[in-house]
Amino acid sequence: VEWLTGELGDIELPETLAAPARAPFSLHAMVPQRASAEDLEAVLGLVRDVYWNAGRYDDATLAATHRNAVAWVIARATAEAPAGIDEGEVVATARATGDRHKFAYVGDVVVHPALRGAGLGKALVALLLDHPGLRDTRQLRLATRDAQTFYRPFGFVPTEELELLPQMVYRR
Repeated sequence: VEWLTGELGDIELPETLAAPARAPFSLHAMVPQRASAEDLEAVLGLVRDVYWNAGRYDDATLAATHRNAVAWVIARATAEAPAGIDEGEVVATARATGDRHKFAYVGDVVVHPALRGAGLGKALVALLLDHPGLRDTRQLRLATRDAQTFYRPFGFVPTEELELLPQMVYRR
């Protein structure tokens, strides 16, 4: 995937970034501060009930995490999408938060159930990792209880395989 622009903070990213021929989806960069209410509501519909969010965060919190992302990409359904999915509907999302240099956290990577296994998740994560907001980031982290094999081909490894300082977490 080539970003036609891509300077850090560039909000003039191309409308459609990539889509394989006759794919049931097209990929799009989101400018968090300019995301429409409709797009944000569609993304919330994808992320609110996944295991890492359900019962833990309300819609206002989930919306804020997306509006504060340093990188955010979505996929929209094309005419080739399965029956029951409207053309233009948001069918996948992925975002990252961080400082753009030392650290970023990848989160809320979600694909509509009807499009899982079609390569959409791989295309979405590849695009996210190449996003101008993450390109210069040295360390990207994520948490998953069931998708380790999905993320390994992108270069993610379990933290026990790294020589790291002991980790701590503060929770509210």
